[in-house]
Order: sequence, then structure tokens, then C-alpha cells
Amino acid sequence: MSFWFCCCFCPNEASTTSTQAERQPLMQSKSARQLRRSNPHSTANDVTQKHGRFIAKHVEVPELDQRFIDIADTFNQQAEHHQAMGGCLDRLKASYQCAAGSTLADCLQKMRDEHSAFNIAVQMQGYNFSVVVKPESAPDIKLQEAQELIKNLNKASKSIAAASTKLQEMITSALHSEMEITHRVKEAKRPYQEQIRVEANLKENFQEVKRIKQLSSQYREEASSLLNEMARLAGISL
Repeated sequence: MSFWFCCCFCPNEASTTSTQAERQPLMQSKSARQLRRSNPHSTANDVTQKHGRFIAKHVEVPELDQRFIDIADTFNQQAEHHQAMGGCLDRLKASYQCAAGSTLADCLQKMRDEHSAFNIAVQMQGYNFSVVVKPESAPDIKLQEAQELIKNLNKASKSIAAASTKLQEMITSALHSEMEITHRVKEAKRPYQEQIRVEANLKENFQEVKRIKQLSSQYREEASSLLNEMARLAGISL
């Protein structure tokens, strides 16, 4: 898709581990750090106390462990982009003293009011948006910083959208296979206490997958809303 439009705005005691391997990291890769053992003091409330990030727990089946790791990695990256998007918006609003509930249009209007010597335009090509300022020969530092924030907003919103499709496919596949995965974990031969532990880990992993499914959808909707707002400001619709 290619188009170019412009709209101007004037400027209980912890149990010991069963084996030495239990005390060792599963692997040294960055992805493996998303995997953790269960905490004997943890409760079901731990799931709801987590904000954003998903840290997968060990179920002692390598293929399934990697599957949960991949979901965690993808979601955590998306969550980082969402945090970045929110941070850029907050900084932009703070810079121009915009109310917390104000829109980008409100902030752009305040930019216009404050920088009345400049011509400010929203441009959009495909899913790339930016704010162009003229004349360029007399740059304003604050205005340049605002342009950079909007550039980073664009990057974060596109990254959220890009991760969303892949992540939703991974989550849907895992949830559709929940009974099969649970059967594989239960059928594995291991000591009783170990079996209790991994089954609890698996249960929490699925709780987390369901939680992040909702969060990921929320992140995607917010990014889409941002793209649509910038498109409207540029005089087009997506």
C-alpha cells in the first residue's frame, strides 16, 4: 500500500531441589531466561500480580518448554514496544502540557500554538507517519524532540502490530492443544513430588497464556487506534 497525504497544522518452607540439574540453568541462551522453576511459596494470586511480562515455568518436556519460551519471548517483546509507545505519548503530552486524556490532535494543536512561526504537517505513507516542520532552516530544539517522539511512536506501534499476528497464532495453537499437552506432561515418568511440581507449572503457564492473550489484543488495539488517529490527522483513513 502506498499513498502520501499531508494535513497542515500551523506550528510454606522452601523444598530443596531434587537433583543437581534442578539447580542449574536449563540453558544459557537469552530465551532460556524466560523459564523458571516454581516457587513453593507462590499462590494463584501470583498470576494476577504480574504486570506485562510472561516468565514461563519448567514442565520438563524440552519441546513444550521451548514452546512456552517462544510465546514468552514474543509477548515480552511486544510488551516492551507497548511500554515504549506509552512512554513517548506521555513525554509528548508532558512537553506541551496536555491533559492525560488528551488526543494527539490536541497535542498537535498545542504544538501549533507554541510554535506559530513554523508550518507543521502530518504526513503518512503506508503505515509510516511523521510530522514535518517548515521552514527547516530554523530548527526549534523542542519541536525537533517532538518530531523524534512521534517517529518513535510510529516505530513502536508498527512493532506491536507486527508481533500481534504471530503471537496470536502461537497462543491459539497452544490453547487448542491444551489437553494434548497436559496429557504429555502427566504421562511422563518422574518422581511423585516432581510430577506435582511440573503439573502445577503447566497449569500456571496456561493461566499466563490466557492472560497475555487478552493483553496482546489490548496492545494491538491501542496501536491500531494510534495509527488510525494519525491517518485522520493526515486526511486519510486506513
